[in-house]
Amino acid sequence: MAGRKATTWANSGTWSSASPSRANSRMALFGWEGPLGPMASCFNYAPLPIFPFSKVLQYAPLGPCLLSNLLLLFTMLYSAFCRFLGLAGLLLCAEMTLAQQPRNEAPLAPNAPTDRPLTITGTSAEAALRDFDKLLAPAVKQARKTLPRARQRFTKGLPAGQAFFLTTRIFDPSGAYEQVFVRVQEWEGTTVKGIISNDLDVVRSFRPGQLISFPESAVLDWTITTPDGKEEGNFVGKLLDARQR
Repeated sequence: MAGRKATTWANSGTWSSASPSRANSRMALFGWEGPLGPMASCFNYAPLPIFPFSKVLQYAPLGPCLLSNLLLLFTMLYSAFCRFLGLAGLLLCAEMTLAQQPRNEAPLAPNAPTDRPLTITGTSAEAALRDFDKLLAPAVKQARKTLPRARQRFTKGLPAGQAFFLTTRIFDPSGAYEQVFVRVQEWEGTTVKGIISNDLDVVRSFRPGQLISFPESAVLDWTITTPDGKEEGNFVGKLLDARQR
């Protein structure tokens, strides 16, 4: 009968005559200004005593409401914890992705070969471009054949002082185009992102230093520069230099 007696006491509010220490504890916990103040709306009385969890079920009006609020509190804390873990995971993945991207910031050596633009002339722009492509075909073929190995070196990280460039073409809406050196920043799958690294003479819709992206299929050549001014690759550039001599 202890349970029924306790229920009667709880409904009548006689717990308010408990010892001062217990009453103060109850007020601190269940009072409207306490951390569990909102729970007081579940009861028809206030304040209420703190019951040992093992005896909660003995108090019929209190047990279900307290349990539901505890469950709600646990759910909210668990949800917040999961969101925190998710955000931490995203930040960690982003940091790891950035850390995995190879650095390609080495400056060119003072004695590095200079870029010598070549102007293509002809009565027909399309015909001139076809003739130019025929001229470059052997060098482009050699560059693309060795490109996978060059990409591997870039992905693993080049030695200090070396820089990696790809050669591609950029086009104006009018059809004018230029071959440019692009300092590679990212190479994910078949998409390359990089910075235009030479002056532009014909194309007006792009600018030096601009970040562009292009498919791997548009790569014409690759170049790795070294701190002593030498370079690897640049098959197209060497071919054009030889014809201009």
